[in-house]
Amino acid sequence: MRNSLRVYLKCYDVARFFTQASRGYVVTKFTPAQFGRFPNVRGKVKFHIRGEAVFGERFTALGEPVPVRIAVAEGARLTVGDHVAMNCSVSIDVWHDVRIGCKVMIAPNVTIVDDNRHELEPGAPLHNGPITIGDNVWIAGNVTVLSGVTIGSGSVIAAHSVVTRDIPPNCLAGGSPARVIKSLNVPDGWSHRFGYERNEPEGGFVASLRRAFAADPNTALASATEATLTDEAGRDHEAIR
Repeated sequence: MRNSLRVYLKCYDVARFFTQASRGYVVTKFTPAQFGRFPNVRGKVKFHIRGEAVFGERFTALGEPVPVRIAVAEGARLTVGDHVAMNCSVSIDVWHDVRIGCKVMIAPNVTIVDDNRHELEPGAPLHNGPITIGDNVWIAGNVTVLSGVTIGSGSVIAAHSVVTRDIPPNCLAGGSPARVIKSLNVPDGWSHRFGYERNEPEGGFVASLRRAFAADPNTALASATEATLTDEAGRDHEAIR
């Protein structure tokens, strides 16, 4: 009985994967944005593209149980590198210019917006410059990234942070507003998503399918470690106060 149930669930997972992947592929073809090879768009992913948007190879967006929303206003530009993954409930609003590097992980409930939309006081600026997120950056859950910010390559933003100023490369930053907590040892050829051996994932549809059913980070984000990351950030933050 158990074996039959396992077979049924496996077949269900395969059918569900193909249904979602096929639907996501069709969505990318009927969206004004440009996509590289092998996009993996699953669940509810809403594209509102009025400006220019370019996504690199193997872009991943997992829009369940809460949708992913990516909006680019007329005259604005969004650039996303290769091997970028976004988990559920990510919201990206581009009114001017947002640039995201390669091998970036964006965890659930992250908001990236490059315009204040309303004045804080009469004459207050709405836009402080483009948002630039470097390569191999990990943005943990419930983070907000505001306009005019550069996050250096290799850095990690701890959960529940608000990024209002530049973050240098290869460091852990957290808080509201976010500030550097400690430096990170990030060797060349290593990434937060793939480590060493999976830094360049095997190509092809069959390999992508195999990773999908092996819980590989190339198809889903390991956001369960965010709590550990936040606890560590809190301890280090208290130590330097």
